Amino acid sequence: MTDGSIAKRLVVLPYLRQSESKDDETADDSLSLDAQLSAIRRHAAAHGLSLLPAIRDHDLRGADPDRPGIQTLRERIAAGGVDAVIVFDLKRFARDYVWQELTYRELTARGVRVISLHDPHIDHTLNRGIIGVVNQYQTEEIARYVAAACAERARRGIHHGKAPFGYRKADDRLILVPAEATWVEWVFTQYLAGWSGRAIARALTAQHVPTPNSRRAESALGKSWNSQMVHDILDRLTYTGQVQTGEIVAAGLHDPIISAETFAIAQRLRRQQKRVRRERPTSWLEHLVFCGCGQRCRVARTQRDGLQFRCTADLRAGQECGTIPRNITVAKAEAATVAALIADLERVTDWATTLRQAQERQRRQLPDAERERHRLACRLAELERERERLLDLYAQGKLTMARWDAADVRLAGEAESLTQLLATHPPPPDAETYRSAAAALSTLQSAVERVATHEPAALRRMLQRLDVHVVIAKDSGRYATIRLAWPATLQEFISRADGP
Repeated sequence: MTDGSIAKRLVVLPYLRQSESKDDETADDSLSLDAQLSAIRRHAAAHGLSLLPAIRDHDLRGADPDRPGIQTLRERIAAGGVDAVIVFDLKRFARDYVWQELTYRELTARGVRVISLHDPHIDHTLNRGIIGVVNQYQTEEIARYVAAACAERARRGIHHGKAPFGYRKADDRLILVPAEATWVEWVFTQYLAGWSGRAIARALTAQHVPTPNSRRAESALGKSWNSQMVHDILDRLTYTGQVQTGEIVAAGLHDPIISAETFAIAQRLRRQQKRVRRERPTSWLEHLVFCGCGQRCRVARTQRDGLQFRCTADLRAGQECGTIPRNITVAKAEAATVAALIADLERVTDWATTLRQAQERQRRQLPDAERERHRLACRLAELERERERLLDLYAQGKLTMARWDAADVRLAGEAESLTQLLATHPPPPDAETYRSAAAALSTLQSAVERVATHEPAALRRMLQRLDVHVVIAKDSGRYATIRLAWPATLQEFISRADGP
């Protein structure tokens, strides 16, 4: 939250980020990342901070919320033992103001501080907001200038970005790498001969061909190709000797690896395959059907039974679902789902009865819940008032930074404990929630037969909105049938229909 004024010994997790790297550079030897870490180490030594191993995001944009390093940061914090996250400056942490605020508040809510070496007093909302907005504005301005420059480079035939597989860069020119160019030609040849992207990837891996991401590493052995890498090659216009930036396509200054005709044929095949994938057999129950083992089921065509919902565990190589039954024909699943809906909805009680039963059940199970919730809520309100009082004193200069930090940590810790306790004492059933649930079930009940016959897609959307799952189950014999898994609130209307 602060800069050098923090004197207490904290366990801090360094986060490093570099937005753009050189062609021959990796996360382990990046000069920019090393410079950030050196500054953080000097700060830690000067202020008695205990450093954990750093998280390094290499060649990643600050506006990207799904950076691998941020996911790792969340996992490390969830594991415990982290008092603070330290960054060189807020630009390294985020260049999108909204994402910066959401993540900052997420970390502080977990009791983890954010320390920036070059941005003082970011615990103040105003300071942090100004810095975040300015960083985002600078990013947007830079992006406009870069886009204009890239467009002009493309018009001049200059490739923008890193050299693709098959080339290396030298003075803004793409230079052929013969060993890699041979494999690029081979990929196109095999694809036009009918090989799939997955088959090509397996063959490249078997031949120990370095992947586009690993070819600059000291050892490329053990690196596997995948179908996405192959498709990236097949979709790259650069291999025809042209450059492309957005909608601008121009003749490049580099040598082609394949002809424009070969590329066009490969693209036509790619479009046909995408169209085939989009037209695969489906059902209006798609994405709603689950196996008894908990895995989602998907539609597959079999020679004996035609279209079936099959457990995805059975469809994965090397895995097998032991649940019986785990498959059901699409026609039977659709008919059984409608029958189960009609049967369940006929047993629905009115919302007032269901609410009364829920209230009586909670009073029996948790007789002191309401009184304890009231006590915890009052204490949380007291803590919030105390925090606001201390914050006012700090803002007036009547409280030192060290005392404010200590009080803030203490109050936040107690508030977190109280919040966890409060979660164990559920609130009393809410009449509006039950009224809304009853209205949704009534709408579903009145529409189910008509919609299933004439607008099955609409019925699927209704079930998705209500979070109803369709589960493959065993009937009275040994054959597959369907049961419905309702969310807890809706289940009460059905399971309590025969009595409290």
